[in-house]
Amino acid sequence: MATNSNMFTDNETNNWIKACLALIITKEGLLNFLNTELQKFHSAVGISCGYCSIEQLIPCPTPSYCTKSKQNCRFHTSQKPQQCSTCDQVKQNIIFNHRYN
Repeated sequence: MATNSNMFTDNETNNWIKACLALIITKEGLLNFLNTELQKFHSAVGISCGYCSIEQLIPCPTPSYCTKSKQNCRFHTSQKPQQCSTCDQVKQNIIFNHRYN
């Protein structure tokens, strides 16, 4: 028990405890902000139809990397991208709001 009582006098231990508390406080502070911002973004982007999967909406994003293993690529094994006006509008809104286009 004597070794445990000396634990809080060690500066390195105190620094780890302070760092853990700082991370917990930061997480709690950012959680509400991020939830609010994500809800705003979701309402601005819109709602998809719910039936289309991502593989059916966009072509393969990494064609140069999966040329050897097309049978394992979900984008290549599915059909060509299909047209869905609702999902296409959501996709365009995401592209429009994306930081790097």
